[in-house]
Amino acid sequence: IEGLFRYNMRGGLSLQVLDRYTYGQDRFEIGSASRGNLRRFNSNIFMGTVDYTITDKVRVKGDYSNFYLNYDDDINAFLNRQDNSFDIYAYYIYSLKTDFFLQYRYTDVKYDDLNQKDNQQHYVYGGITWDTTEKMSLRFKAGYQFRQYENDIVADGYDWEGFTFDLQTRYKWTEKTQFTMDLYRKSEESDSAAAVDKVALGIAFGYQQKYTDKLTGVVNFTYESADYSQISATSSRDDDRYYIRPALQYLFREWLMTELAYSYDKRESTEDLFDYDSNTVMLNINLAM
Repeated sequence: IEGLFRYNMRGGLSLQVLDRYTYGQDRFEIGSASRGNLRRFNSNIFMGTVDYTITDKVRVKGDYSNFYLNYDDDINAFLNRQDNSFDIYAYYIYSLKTDFFLQYRYTDVKYDDLNQKDNQQHYVYGGITWDTTEKMSLRFKAGYQFRQYENDIVADGYDWEGFTFDLQTRYKWTEKTQFTMDLYRKSEESDSAAAVDKVALGIAFGYQQKYTDKLTGVVNFTYESADYSQISATSSRDDDRYYIRPALQYLFREWLMTELAYSYDKRESTEDLFDYDSNTVMLNINLAM
C-alpha cells in the first residue's frame, strides 16, 4: 500500500510526503530462508521532502526518511531494525540537459535485538545527470561512505570506509527498443546473523522490446559480488550471484497489465551452505488507479 502527496507552491518551493507499507517474504534462498522458514516480514518507509528551486540555475532539496522492518518469526528477529536517514542535495543546473549535484546523507541504524550491529553511516557524493542526446541519458555519482559501529568491540575490527559509486545509463535505440545499465559499489546491511555488513559490487543490464502497442518483451540480467564482514575471525564469506529474468508483458488497458516471467538465480559462495540454484515461473497482474 503506497500513498504520495505533493504540493507545489509559487516561488519554486515544493513539499512532498510518501508512505509505503509492505507485507511480503524474502526469496527462499536469502540467508537462513528455506521452504520451512519463509521469513515473512512487515516493512514501512515514510519520507518527507522539501524541494526549493532558488533560481534558474540553483536548486536545493532535503529528505527525511524512516524505515521500519519486522519479521514474523522469532528465529529471524536478528533482522528487525529501524533506520532514520537525512539527505541534503545541492544542484547546479548547467543547461536543460545537464545538472551537477552534491549529496550528503546521514543514516542511523538501530536493531531491535542484535544491538552490537547498531551503526551510523555518512555518505558524501558528487554527481552529474546528463541527457546526452534524445536517445541516451546518464546519471553518475561517486563519493565516500563511512560506517561506524556503536559497540566498541565491533567497532575495533569492523568500522568501514571506502569508495562508493552508482552509474545509471539508458539508451533508446529506437522508439521500440531500449537498453539500460546500472553499475554500483556500496556497503549494505547484512542478511546473515554471522556477518555485520557486506560490500556489494554489481552490474545490471536491462533490455526492453516493444513488439506492438500492447505486447512488450523484457530481459534483465544482474551479476553481484558480495564480501561479507564475518563476526568470526576464523571464517570468511564471498558470494557471486547471477540472475536473469526474461518476461512478456501485455497491456489490456491503460490501468491493467499482466506479465508472464521466468527467473534463474544462482549463488556461488565460499561457504557451501549458501550455494543455491533457483528457478521461478511467475504470473503477475498489475493494476493502476
